[in-house]
Amino acid sequence: MKRLMLVCVMMLCLLPVLTLAEQGLASRELFPAEGQNGKWGYVNREGSFVIPPQFDHAFGFRGNYAEVVVFPESFAGDRNPYFSGYSGIIDRYGVFVLEPVYCIDAGYDQMFYGGRDTGIWCVMSGAEDANNLLEGWFDVKSGYFSGLVWVSVWGWVSDSVLIPVVDDTYRAGYANRNTGELVIPCRYQSVDPSPFYGGIASVSLEEEEFDETGNRTESSYFLIDETGTEVSLPEGIFAVPFEGAHDGLILVANQADVEPSVPDEGLLFGYADVRGSIIIEPLFIAAQHFSDGMAAVQFPEGDWGYINPTGLVLERGLPDEPRAYEYEDELGYDIDEEIE
Repeated sequence: MKRLMLVCVMMLCLLPVLTLAEQGLASRELFPAEGQNGKWGYVNREGSFVIPPQFDHAFGFRGNYAEVVVFPESFAGDRNPYFSGYSGIIDRYGVFVLEPVYCIDAGYDQMFYGGRDTGIWCVMSGAEDANNLLEGWFDVKSGYFSGLVWVSVWGWVSDSVLIPVVDDTYRAGYANRNTGELVIPCRYQSVDPSPFYGGIASVSLEEEEFDETGNRTESSYFLIDETGTEVSLPEGIFAVPFEGAHDGLILVANQADVEPSVPDEGLLFGYADVRGSIIIEPLFIAAQHFSDGMAAVQFPEGDWGYINPTGLVLERGLPDEPRAYEYEDELGYDIDEEIE
C-alpha cells in the first residue's frame, strides 16, 4: 500500500515550511507547520495558520490535544524535541491544558500508546524536576491528567477504562483512566502487566517470598475481569501471559506460564470464552489471538493457517507465521507503507 501525499498550498506572505512526513497530516483538521519565524504552530488544509507559530516544536493532534515543546529563552542545550523535558499539551485553540514542564512519551518507536485518538501519553517529570521519578498519564479522549503519582504507568493500554499502574510496592493494579481512581488494588506482578482486552486481563500475583536472585516469587497466570474477580478455567487449562478476550475469545494453553511465541514440547493452545468455558480445544502448537473473526494458528504438522471462532479451518498450508499486528507510526501511517 502506497502512501498518498497531499501538497500544501504555498502562501506568499506566510509560508509554512513542512517536512515530507508532516505533509501527510493534511488529512487531519490541523497539522503542524514551521513558520518563517522558526517557531511551530498549526495550519488548516489550505495552509493557513490557525494556531500561530509560537512553539519550539509541535507534534500532530491526537483527538482534541497535541504535544508541543517550549524551551526557556535561556536554554542552550540540545533542542531535540523528543523527551525534551519541556513538553506540554495544548487543545485545538492552542491553549495549554498541561504546561510545558514535562517529558511526554507518545509511544515506543513512534507508535501510539493505545491508538492515535484513543490512547494516552505517558507523562514524566521535566528538566526542572529531574529528581522526581514518578509517572502519570494524559488521556487523549477525556483530557484527564493523573498527575505524577505512580512508580510506573504501563503505556500499552487497550480501549478499556482501566489502565495498568505500579505503586511504591512495585506491584501492579488498575486505575480508571478518566478519574485516576484505583479500581483494582496493586497486588499483581509488575513486569509488563496485561491491559484489559474485551474485559479480561491475564495476571500473576506478587508473593511475599523471594527467590535466589532476590526477586519476589510469582504465582501462575490467571484471568480476571474488570472487577478484579477471577475467571475460572477448567482443570488442566491455563492463562497465557499478556492475553485477554479478542473477538470474545481468550488464548489459553495446556501448560502454565507459557509464551505463545516460544515452542515447548507438548505445549498446545486453544481458546476459551469470557466465562472460562473452552470453545476450541488446545490443538495448536502456536497461535495468535482473534481479530476480525479469525486467528492464525500453527498445526502440529508445522504449517500455519487460519481458523474461525468455532474452530473451523479457513485456510492452512502457509509456511510461515502471518504478521500478528499492524501499528501506526507517529503520523498515523502503517509503518510498512512505502514512502514515495
